[in-house]
Parts: sequence; structure tokens; C-alpha cells
Amino acid sequence: MSSDGSRPPGVDQPESVEHLPLRPLERPARAETSRPHLPIRPLWLCRRCGQPWPCGAAKLALLAEYQDSPLSLFLYLAGCLHNAIDDLHQLHPSDTGSTADVFDRFLGWTRGGPPASRK
Repeated sequence: MSSDGSRPPGVDQPESVEHLPLRPLERPARAETSRPHLPIRPLWLCRRCGQPWPCGAAKLALLAEYQDSPLSLFLYLAGCLHNAIDDLHQLHPSDTGSTADVFDRFLGWTRGGPPASRK
């Protein structure tokens, strides 16, 4: 638009929207259910449900995604574990937490059984 309020040549005047019916804003019904359970870094909480990642739904999705390649799943989660250790240490340097708990959270569940008891 020029400084005098007129439109440059070739630009049409917008149509009036007064004739359009007013409707409440609608969200697609599937928007909430289609959002994946991914981590929020550096907190490593689930973006969707707020649980520590990988949450239960993320674990199920990962098992389905990597069903034909469990080694690839393990390698992916090992990378996530490495990143999470770095991120969480940066956030709370004085609180290292339990190594066994962090391992079980990221990798231990892929073994298919309950976490091994550690002393």
C-alpha cells in the first residue's frame, strides 16, 4: 500500500468479509491425538503427556517403529541416553541421580523384562 492509502497497480481490493458467517474457532479433532510423544529437551519430559521420556506411549510407538530392527532401537535410545545425561547434568550439576535408574529409563525396558535388581 502506498503512503496515500491507495493500492499499487495490479493489486485488487480485498473482498468484504461481512457476508461470511461467524463460526467459533475449531481445532481439528485429530490434532491432539496425532501429536507424537517426543521429548522436550533439555528436560527430557514427554512433549505430549509430561511424563519422563520415553513415556509408556513413546515406548509403544518406538517398539512398533523399530519392530524389524531391535538393534537400531537400542542404538537410537543409547544416543538419547547420552544426550539426556549431558542435558540433565547441565541443568542440575550437583544432582547426578542413579545411574541404574537412568539406564533403565532409556535402555533397560527394551530387554523385555523387569529391570534387573542392582545393589
